[in-house]
Parts: sequence; C-alpha cells; structure tokens
Amino acid sequence: MFLSRVILLGGLAVGEAAEEPPPPPPPRSSVNAFGQTLAVMGQVGFGTPTGYYGVALELAPIPELVASLGVGLGSGPYCKARDAQPTSFDAVCARWHRDVQVAVQGRYRVVTRGNSALALGGGYSTGGYTWVEFTTDGPAYKTTERAHWTNVEASWEGRHESGFSARLFLGYAWMLNPSSLGCVGWGAGSSSFGHCTTGHAGDGHRLFYLGAAVGWAFR
Repeated sequence: MFLSRVILLGGLAVGEAAEEPPPPPPPRSSVNAFGQTLAVMGQVGFGTPTGYYGVALELAPIPELVASLGVGLGSGPYCKARDAQPTSFDAVCARWHRDVQVAVQGRYRVVTRGNSALALGGGYSTGGYTWVEFTTDGPAYKTTERAHWTNVEASWEGRHESGFSARLFLGYAWMLNPSSLGCVGWGAGSSSFGHCTTGHAGDGHRLFYLGAAVGWAFR
C-alpha cells in the first residue's frame, strides 16, 4: 500500500512537471552598437572641415569618445582666372594638392539610445580657401593659400550592429589667421576689388557648415 502511494505521487509529480510551460529563451545578449573601435567614413557637405567631400578614419578607444583624421577637397585658393588671381598664387595654383583640406576632429557621445547617439565635438582643419559673396551682381572674392580653422559641432549618428554607420552634423568654424584672407582683384576698371575691401573687410572669417557621412565600423 505504501509503495503504491509512492508510485502514484511520483507519477503525479512527473505529470505536473511535464505540463509546466518551457522556460523562456535566454535574453538576447546586449550588443553595444558603438562598441567598434575603428570606422571609415565618407563625407560630403558645405564648408565642412574636410571640404565638399572627403574621407575620415575614426578611432573610438571607448564607445563614448571618438577621434578622427580626415582629408578631402574644398574650395582651395582662387585659381579660376590667371589675370585676376594674386600674382603670388601662380605657383600655388600649379600645385596638385592646392584644394586639399586636412582635419583633426573629436567628439563625445553625450546621449546614446540603442543604435543612435547625439554627440558634441570640435577640432582643427587647414587648407586653401576662397570666400565668395552671395550675389550674382559682381560678387566679391576673398582668398588665401592656407586657412587655419577651429570649429565646434553637434551631430546625430546611427549605427547598425553589422557596422554600417551614418552621421549628420552641423557646425560653426572660425578662422585662426583671418589676416591672410585677401580680396581678389578683377583688373583695371573693375569695381569688385574696391567693393570687397570696403564692404567685406570682415567677411569670410567665420562660417556655418553642414555635412553628412556614411561608412563602416569594425570591431
């Protein structure tokens, strides 16, 4: 009798265990989308530290902090009309690298949510530069063989776990050597040079810029 009760209780226990729902699957491992150390990004924009378009190599020693080295092509020194450009630019304009821009940047991801982040940053860039008055009626031109800039910027970036990355950024830059930026003359009888020197003496030393970048990050 005792043995039969033990067998009966054992069977009930086995039945109850069989009827229990399976345990939930283990939670998906948490993957930091910004945990990759290296990234290569192609960039385009207006007035950006790497010019109109360029490429940057990014290094993130920790997910929140990013340092980058970029190179691209920008406006460069004024080399459109030989009779108008400064005489000293004859040799400058013959250089193949006259439009090259070089930038060293850094940013800190202040807010990270899943695959997106908001960052603040800044840096330094250098390269040939031409400022053009925004008008179609005899615009003034100012140019320099080499401008040095410092900048601050805010950006949004998204990154898939596979490594595909995209970034939008908006910034403000100011020139560290504004005295090197001079007006471009248009020859005898032209009023553009005088208009430039009197009406735009302080222009071209600061600018807003906007850009976008896409690329790939590697672990």
